[in-house]
Amino acid sequence: QSFNAKGKLESTSKQKVISKSVSGGDVEATIHNDVYDKKGKLQHSSDYKIKCKDGVFMVDMQTMINPEQTDAYASMEVTVDGDFLEIPSNPTVGQTLKDASLNIKFGTAETSIMTMRIKITNRKVEAKENITTPAGTFECYVISFDIETRLIFSIKASVKEWYSKGVGMVRSEHYNRSGKLMGYSELSSIKK
Repeated sequence: QSFNAKGKLESTSKQKVISKSVSGGDVEATIHNDVYDKKGKLQHSSDYKIKCKDGVFMVDMQTMINPEQTDAYASMEVTVDGDFLEIPSNPTVGQTLKDASLNIKFGTAETSIMTMRIKITNRKVEAKENITTPAGTFECYVISFDIETRLIFSIKASVKEWYSKGVGMVRSEHYNRSGKLMGYSELSSIKK
C-alpha cells in the first residue's frame, strides 16, 4: 500500500509471480503487478522481470516507471531500454551499490518524439534494522539512493528502501530534494 506524507492511503499494488525458471543456481521470474486507486478501482497492470544470478538479486528498472507519467503517451510506440537494479544477497552496512538507469522513448515507427530518462545514483547500504509493517516484523537492510527523472524538466528526489531476505522490499520512503517526506509504501500482506 502507498500513502501520502500524512499517512492517507493513495493506492494499493498487488503483485503475483506468474512464471519462474531455474537454471543451475540462477532464477528468473516474471511478476504481474496490478495497481488500484484508494477506492479499490484497477488503474494499471504491468509485468516485470526479477532475477537472481551469482548471488545478486536484480529487479527490472521498469518498476520505477510511474504509469501516470506515461499515460498521456499511450497512443504512441514506446521503447524501453535500461538496467536491472542490483542488490547483493549478503549486503554489508556501508557498501556502495551499482547505479542504474532507464530510457523510455515515445514516438512513431518513423520518429522519436520524446525520451524519459530515469537515473538512480549514490546507492548505499545504510543500516541493518528491524521494521514492523501490517505484514509482520522483518530484519532488513536499508538502502538509500538519489533518483532523477527527466521528461520535459528534471525532478530530483531521494529514496530509502528496506529489504528483507526472502521477502523483498517491505518499506519505501520518498523525499523531495529538500529532504521532506513526500510519501511511503509498505508491505501490507503476503499470501503464498
